[in-house]
Amino acid sequence: RSRRSHSSGVKLSYRSTPFFPAPLPGISEERLVRMRVCESCSVWYAVFGEHRFCPVCGRLAPLVTALDALNADLVRLDTLTELPDDLRATLRETGALQRTYVDTLENIVGAVEVMAEQIFCSAVPNAEEILKSKGRVFQRLGDFANLYAVHLAIDLPGTTGPGWAVLIETWAARNVFTHCYGIVDAKYLAAVPTTTLRPGQRLQVAERTARLSIAHAVDLCYAIDTGARPPT
Repeated sequence: RSRRSHSSGVKLSYRSTPFFPAPLPGISEERLVRMRVCESCSVWYAVFGEHRFCPVCGRLAPLVTALDALNADLVRLDTLTELPDDLRATLRETGALQRTYVDTLENIVGAVEVMAEQIFCSAVPNAEEILKSKGRVFQRLGDFANLYAVHLAIDLPGTTGPGWAVLIETWAARNVFTHCYGIVDAKYLAAVPTTTLRPGQRLQVAERTARLSIAHAVDLCYAIDTGARPPT
């Protein structure tokens, strides 16, 4: 029925059939792969990518972030071992496997660099003054180890033990691939005097080398973090 008001000109209408809106679309949610608990606020939350922030507390501790980054590279190496033989052979022949191992070394140096700088700057009151004109000192293993020894009384070589020699080789290899595209130079030979390689030869990185570097980088991260202890 409809009715028109002569005074207002407004038309009123009525429909007996009710209106039902379309149903809302279903929720499409990724399958939960891993959960983490924040060490500060104890809240549990899902992680679907790189682990950098707690949804409640914000930015995570440097040690937590570094270990998560190192673990990501370890998972990547584990995944490669599960590939079919023919696919793995293709990756090897195209250089993809070697490139992955090289990337692992570069990621290790990056993760440790960020953590070492954050810890140092938060623990040393005049860190900004000390680091002035030193450039990217935390990319240089021996140089930032000296900073920790002088200003924080932390003996990184002594704490990491035999693993320190592995770390020196890791940093030297990373520099060769970053600056010389994998060709051995005089700096590498000076850092790794036990090598049988000669200048101009190609440096190769094996899967075992990448895994060993991750393991000793984890030890180094615990040594850098003065308040942390490795899990038993």
